[in-house]
Amino acid sequence: MIENLPVKSLTHEGLTLEGYSRAAVQTYWRVPELKLGFDLGGSPWSFMGTPTYFISHAHLDHMAALPAYVARRRMMKMDPPAIYIPAEVVESVERMLKSWQRLDRGRMLCELIGVSPGDEISLSREHVVTVFATDHTVPSVGYIVWERRKKLKPEYQGLSGDEIRDVALSGVEVSAEIRVPIVAYCGDTAPKALDACPDVYKARILITETTFFRPEHRREKIHKYGHTHLDDIVARADRFENELIVLGHFSTRYHDKQIRRACEKRMPAELMSRTELWMSGTQQRERMMMSRFYSVGWLMVLPLLATFVAAQEERAGAGSAAPQQVAVLKGFSDWVTSVEFAPDDSVLAAGSYEEVRLWDVVAREEMGRLKLKSGFARSLAFSPNGSTLAVGSYQAIELWDLKTRQRVGILKGHRGYVTDVLFLADGELLSASEDRSVRQWSLSDSQETGRLEGITQPVMDLAYSPETGTVAAALGDDTRLTQAGRVQVWQLPGTTPLHTFDDHESGALSVAFANAGTQLLSGSLDEKVHSYSLPEGSLTQTYDEHSRPVNDLVRIAGTSLAVSGSGGRFKGKNLVRIWNVSSNEDLAAFEPHKEKINAIAVSGNGETLATAGNDRMVTVWDISSLLSAGRTEEPSGNTATRQSEASRVAELAYETLHRTAFLADDAKAVKRVGIIGLDTSHSIAFTKMLNAEEPEPEFAGFQVVAAYPYGSRTIESSTSRIPQYSETVEGLGVKVVDSIDALLAEVDVVLLETNDGRPHLEQALKVFEAGKPVFIDKPVAGSLADCLAIYQAAEKFGVPVFSSSSLRFMPSALAARKGSLGDVVGCDTFSPCSLEATHPDLFWYGIHGVEILFTVMGPDVQQVTRVSTESTDVAAGVWEGGRIGTFRGLRDGKRGYGGTVFGSKGIGQLNDYGGYRPLLVEIVEFFKSGEPPVLADETIALYAFMEAADESKRQGGKPVQIADVMAKAQKEAESRLEALLAK
Repeated sequence: MIENLPVKSLTHEGLTLEGYSRAAVQTYWRVPELKLGFDLGGSPWSFMGTPTYFISHAHLDHMAALPAYVARRRMMKMDPPAIYIPAEVVESVERMLKSWQRLDRGRMLCELIGVSPGDEISLSREHVVTVFATDHTVPSVGYIVWERRKKLKPEYQGLSGDEIRDVALSGVEVSAEIRVPIVAYCGDTAPKALDACPDVYKARILITETTFFRPEHRREKIHKYGHTHLDDIVARADRFENELIVLGHFSTRYHDKQIRRACEKRMPAELMSRTELWMSGTQQRERMMMSRFYSVGWLMVLPLLATFVAAQEERAGAGSAAPQQVAVLKGFSDWVTSVEFAPDDSVLAAGSYEEVRLWDVVAREEMGRLKLKSGFARSLAFSPNGSTLAVGSYQAIELWDLKTRQRVGILKGHRGYVTDVLFLADGELLSASEDRSVRQWSLSDSQETGRLEGITQPVMDLAYSPETGTVAAALGDDTRLTQAGRVQVWQLPGTTPLHTFDDHESGALSVAFANAGTQLLSGSLDEKVHSYSLPEGSLTQTYDEHSRPVNDLVRIAGTSLAVSGSGGRFKGKNLVRIWNVSSNEDLAAFEPHKEKINAIAVSGNGETLATAGNDRMVTVWDISSLLSAGRTEEPSGNTATRQSEASRVAELAYETLHRTAFLADDAKAVKRVGIIGLDTSHSIAFTKMLNAEEPEPEFAGFQVVAAYPYGSRTIESSTSRIPQYSETVEGLGVKVVDSIDALLAEVDVVLLETNDGRPHLEQALKVFEAGKPVFIDKPVAGSLADCLAIYQAAEKFGVPVFSSSSLRFMPSALAARKGSLGDVVGCDTFSPCSLEATHPDLFWYGIHGVEILFTVMGPDVQQVTRVSTESTDVAAGVWEGGRIGTFRGLRDGKRGYGGTVFGSKGIGQLNDYGGYRPLLVEIVEFFKSGEPPVLADETIALYAFMEAADESKRQGGKPVQIADVMAKAQKEAESRLEALLAK
């Protein structure tokens, strides 16, 4: 049998389920025994014999293969198939098939039947299909296959066979039809469609989507676009009566391992035992095939590609010269986040963390540095006469006199990073910020003079057209990938939006005017550049050649050319593209940075391009050879096409070589780990395992390279360790630095190990601002309020974080959580519980036993009562459903770690603590995937339990509600975080 597409197979109770499903790729299913299939996003050769298909909706990943399927059956002289589709799309699908009939020159023979919710289709005497409504962005339906059976009516069940025969021969119906739902298929849908059709939950086999699972992907936004989140499945756990639940259609942004880990951790064990995660199941085989293809096939193909490219370039003529790199500016201590040319093109400014460097364009040498006060220089603007440089940073705009290199003013008022600044005239400035505002300033008195109205999202970029007096803004949140972007336009001096465009699927990041201010370009997280006609107020075309978010856009003055820079995801390349905005034709595509491109700038004469990236470099390019193409009214179609083809083939060759190198060198890549806090034995243990001469396979590719020793400065038992531990890590090849900022410049990921939880919030904020994934060792903070603030800040900055005691990863505790003893009805745990006066009682060491308790019981605790003596603490919690869990803290007698689990099927002991290694395995996996093994909600609930235990002690042992301590801590967290971010 020909294998043209991946097919996974599973048999359950006599029914075979075959197919594949991945969001935005392909979805196709069939049940051979029923002679039917669902959706045709792909058409495996083996599926050709299936005569009946039920299509849920007309999105391409669910129906694109319909013409191929129909044509193959005709070619193989099979009967025309029956295709059931939503009634609203029948006419459009008929037109599509007719178009393919003209193209293929073969008849598209099939029976198209439109269906609506409530319809019933009889397949045979034994089976019938009903249609139910689903909730998606286009007309959509779901299907349930029922098994029809005949059952003797109750009134005849006591009769003999002869008596029943006689009644039947008299013309009376002695039996009634009963129906059993055997397969339910939901297609793409928000979860409310399942709730509206209870039979879905009763089908023997349920096939439904779970496109998203990460907590930061907000359910309300996902539901708006007609999809389901894993949390929706978990919330409905008690409704699923199905024998087999098939979850598929996972987003391509997730790896199979991430999907499995998330489902196993968050789904109830009993539900998970009935669930099949429909993933490829062939990843290793696919990787092997891919590796062989790259290592052998491309050795033969690349010379042919090179010959083809050379021939294409020769045909295109000498006028297709590529940009030439003229300089690389290195030595920045952190990301380069902004770049701008002076009006006379003599100076190039580049902004990074707390500095701006000035470069003499003519002499090609550095001419000075400006030291900033607050964070990254996110935006730069020269005044029209070139005498002043405005720098947008965190909550401030600094004004610098370029002749004296002195700061001459600071404009304050923004509540977040200033993402862009523009001079309207020498005495007027416009600024944009993450705080969802665009503000106007008078430079004569440094006062805010007004704000533009109608802004509801963070503002990521501004553009000003002096020809028309209009301002445009790109709106979006680059930490919320599912939130749609917006582009708005104002006609100054008015403050009410003139145009609002909501065409971007994800946040808008960049804007630029073209064609004397009549055309507006906008780039987005969705990897597209939209072009709008402002006189018409409408979207006119889309440029979609980028494979990563479009972070910046610049128009080349006097031409019809634009430059766009992209980057910021793991797939695709960090490309700069130069293209004609009139025709969307590419002139050049190249990769100036190996990491995300943050900003681009073009000199006033259009001949020089500068790019800034996360690789801490600025690159400078001569693009003068391309300008003639932009000044041409309509470039030659044939030449442009040949150049575009050559460019694409060359890019393919480069990408292939790059990927080949990646496959070969991936095992050699090293993630640089930084440690904050050398006042705990954990720092030494982790460093020894990661920096071993022959590290264990789980730790390969990770090495501790730098450490900042502090750490507590006030807890003597901690501070006394720092000198010795500093010496130890230096002996293991670790550089000990004198500040967290210095550490962050050296590393990719961070272990925040400080034994004292009180400074964790301020330390973590620095890490979040640098965008580094971080593990925070216990205690996550010195108070519940700081714990909340840490997780809220991590969400704000979009940085992965988790915290845990090593005791969480006891195999027996994890097994109990997954149902090894049935449903958990209670748990008692114990651990040492020494006290530290600077911390809540259980935070310092009791955390270990509490972590075990929450590993088994989960996060849904509601109430805590504590009994405390000099030698012992006992904290008893009431969980949802009346379950009780207790923690015993030991300060006298023999001490250890463990507990007892009470399950519906047995009682088990928790006594297999394995030291630090299992925790480090989880940390390294977290650094690889970005998926926390412990969710924020559970960690917060754990600390709320300990805070409530302290409150119960203060109240003489009275029960304390978790909701009460959370409400109090939330107010403190908001106030504390606001104060720290305002610094």
